[in-house]
Amino acid sequence: MNTHPAKKSATFAWGDILQHLEQNDFCGRLGAHFLELGRFKEVEGAATLNKTSWPKGKGVYIVWESPKSIPDSLVYVGSTGKFKQKETSELKLNDGCLSKRPERWHPYCFQSQGLNAGHFEYDPMFGVNVIKKKDHKERYRRQIPLASIKVGCFELSGIERHVSPALLEALILQNHVAIHNRLPPANNQL
Repeated sequence: MNTHPAKKSATFAWGDILQHLEQNDFCGRLGAHFLELGRFKEVEGAATLNKTSWPKGKGVYIVWESPKSIPDSLVYVGSTGKFKQKETSELKLNDGCLSKRPERWHPYCFQSQGLNAGHFEYDPMFGVNVIKKKDHKERYRRQIPLASIKVGCFELSGIERHVSPALLEALILQNHVAIHNRLPPANNQL
């Protein structure tokens, strides 16, 4: 005798909400909520190259190709600040921070040098250990002028135990997958 009820297709509690909100609306609502809390900042254009333009703490950042009204203009979603714990140690947060994002070179780069200076580059042609040894013109397949780039930063410093960067990043990416059935073009995993 089967004592288990038949499995029905289930919708995750937020699944319906995530699927029916357009990407811009979902991220816009999140941004407005975090702005009310004093925890949201936008960095645009050439300012993305300057680490002092970015918030100093941990959080999540969204790279948009401007204007946001372009359908599916979300290019990348990332986070800084990961929890780590070894068997015998306490839970610790690593030292990743938003203001270090302009220094990143894989899987994207806010380029300040070479032929593509002044561009957001992504879709690397080489792995993380090889790309910096290659000429700038050979590193990435795609470039967007920084004049068309906006980065929305969600600051989570001090509240990471309640809203981890990984959770917020995953929600934003899940919304994108629910709507478009794929990740943003510069992301490669969820």
